[in-house]
Amino acid sequence: MSAGNSAIQLIYQAAIAPFQDFAFMRRALVGTLALALSSAPLGVLLTLRRMSLFGEALSHAVLPGVAVGFILFGLSLPALSVGGFLAGAHALSGQPNPDPGWTQYAAKFKGKFKVPTLRNVDKRPYDGFVKSYGHNGYFKSLKEIMHFYNTRDVLPRCAPNDPGEKVSCWPAPEYADNMNTRQLGNLGLSDEEENAIVAFMKTLSDGYTNPK
Repeated sequence: MSAGNSAIQLIYQAAIAPFQDFAFMRRALVGTLALALSSAPLGVLLTLRRMSLFGEALSHAVLPGVAVGFILFGLSLPALSVGGFLAGAHALSGQPNPDPGWTQYAAKFKGKFKVPTLRNVDKRPYDGFVKSYGHNGYFKSLKEIMHFYNTRDVLPRCAPNDPGEKVSCWPAPEYADNMNTRQLGNLGLSDEEENAIVAFMKTLSDGYTNPK
């Protein structure tokens, strides 16, 4: 047997023969293709709608249902699908918190987000990398978010597709009831002072070197 035929035989044995010999391999291949074709567009849609964390949470929520379906019915695609669907629906059903005592604090914290440390706030893998800030990635530079904190309550609300957005106007808040109006929104800083604070924040990154 020539070297070329040996190589073809090895490829056949490794990549094709298992699917011919074992039914579970064929089922796994079909399942993998189904996941690839369905998950990719759904994942892109959730990311574009800024719901990627929602998708991740839901994917974990369906796992118990899939596991129960497997335990009761084995490798039955309808059983696994129904189990996952029921578990996901239960997770989205609006069930109360595990501890009812938490409910009294919900309104106080609605619309609030935990902010990260300023260390490495400007650190990025390479100079041209665009880093996003804010809970939804709306701000694309430290200057933008600094300008927002300084002028949010001073500049007018933007009209739809306003060309001055982020510079001479700001869009309406997503949730205004708990908006912080004491420590930010009208800091009274000049553009030079904004730039000075941004320059300082950039020095908080590990490995910072003073630009020439």
